[in-house]
Amino acid sequence: MRKKKTITSIIGIILTLLIFSSTIRAFTIKDSTVSVDINDKYRWIVTKHTTGAPYTTGDKFNLSVQDIYGKGGYLNVDVLLDYYNSTEDTWSTPINGLFLTFNETLDIIEYQVGINTVWGWVFVIPTPLNLTLIGEYINSTYGGLFASMSISNTTLTLVNSMGGSNYKYTYNNNGILTKFTIELGSFLIHEMVIEYDESNGDDDSDNGGDDGGDDGGDDNGNGDNGDSEREIPFGNTFILITITVILITIISKRRKIIIN
Repeated sequence: MRKKKTITSIIGIILTLLIFSSTIRAFTIKDSTVSVDINDKYRWIVTKHTTGAPYTTGDKFNLSVQDIYGKGGYLNVDVLLDYYNSTEDTWSTPINGLFLTFNETLDIIEYQVGINTVWGWVFVIPTPLNLTLIGEYINSTYGGLFASMSISNTTLTLVNSMGGSNYKYTYNNNGILTKFTIELGSFLIHEMVIEYDESNGDDDSDNGGDDGGDDGGDDNGNGDNGDSEREIPFGNTFILITITVILITIISKRRKIIIN
């Protein structure tokens, strides 16, 4: 009977930890954190567009996290971003490598040069959410294009200095973009909506692009030829396994004491 109770307790502990870890899951390097993990996959789809919008309804973005590493106090995230053009029925890979560089203490954030941030490519941001930092980054990237910025809960709204155009970025608490809306012009010249695809995690067999192969690792954006310092992803598998082992050991020792 005691053996069954012990096994039941261990199973209960493991299940609780699995649920708990999925809630607080985060990858921390020094003082900088992202809630994504290596091999995570995320998808977005354009759900609405009008004439003149940069993307068309049915266009897709598939993002796969390839690597997370630290160097010189910065947290770096490498991704593979595949884009599906629904009009031409073709796939392309806008990003294969460094995506995000972040240092929380210095309030420094930088995305790969050439990423068209305004069109919703800030798919993943650091946690806990600092939408002010994101808004300031976007505005500085585009030379002060936006006249004002407002934040409501997890939504960042940027207003263009000309024409009153709105750019709205909404994130969940894990820093994943759930909805991005463009409303261009005071009289709505065109509109576009990108939304997080809840079917995330399904098979990627329809993706004709690279599925995450090595891009050579020659450069991670820090001028160190790809060398990096790796640190333990706190709140992830390592801590889960460690706590589980400790609890199992305690239960086992307690059982032996009782028996003796």
